[in-house]
Amino acid sequence: MEKIKLVFPEKKTEKFDFQYTKEENGETIKVSQIIEVEKYATPSHENAIGNYAVQTSEAEMESLNEDSLLSIQSYSKFEYGFISGVLVTMTNIDTEELESDPINFVDKVVASGLWEKIKSSISNYFDLTVSVEKAYSLHKQEANLESKINKLIDNVGVFVEKISKLDLSPENLKIIIEQLSIGKEKLTEVFPDGVVGKPNQTPIATP
Repeated sequence: MEKIKLVFPEKKTEKFDFQYTKEENGETIKVSQIIEVEKYATPSHENAIGNYAVQTSEAEMESLNEDSLLSIQSYSKFEYGFISGVLVTMTNIDTEELESDPINFVDKVVASGLWEKIKSSISNYFDLTVSVEKAYSLHKQEANLESKINKLIDNVGVFVEKISKLDLSPENLKIIIEQLSIGKEKLTEVFPDGVVGKPNQTPIATP
């Protein structure tokens, strides 16, 4: 098979007129705004938008309802981050206001119908959302696992510290063993056949 050297066409963008009205000299005037959107989301776009969504989800966003469930709040932050990432990386829209007041800006983009026009301009929008959501979910799982490991390490450290402070002299060890023996005798009185039942005993099914 003979190899060929590819020559790629210029990057395609979709353009549409997003109009607004204003009053001027007592007349209502329609003003055109030509919005450009990159037609195809590339892996580079996916990575940049994913990073934007993660950063937004971890940021403090005072405008969001702090009394809402954490899962809903986290998903809301992801949505704001995802939309912001698309606006920044795939459109010609000035994002200065987005940086200063992201929630208000994104709300206006969605409420005006602009977001629907942008979504429909991206040919592989569905693939983009799936890829970014997967990356976001993986990041959250890794962050959750890291948090659990750190908590476990802290607990082990506390346990080791407590052990190091115990008086493990022969006299104290004797007292500890005696107390354990008493506890074992009391358990035997309550569970004469053993705490976990006899060997080969059929476990009781739970409803």
